[in-house]
Amino acid sequence: MLLEAIKKYNIDPLSSWMIGDHERDIEAGKKANLQTVLISSNYKKVEENSSDLVCLNLIDAVEHLLPNLISTDI
Repeated sequence: MLLEAIKKYNIDPLSSWMIGDHERDIEAGKKANLQTVLISSNYKKVEENSSDLVCLNLIDAVEHLLPNLISTDI
């Protein structure tokens, strides 16, 4: 599904992020060559994950990603 959306909407995977709260979300993002963010408030759950970034909640993720997205789009 992600690969179909990338193709249909001409999304650049190298400058896009997959945000999810399960390891399966992170795996899907990695398979689509996206950078990934795992949302988790449970430290033990995130010790062994493959995400590029771990955040406590969506607001935390946006605060980490937004400055980089703004500076690269200008």
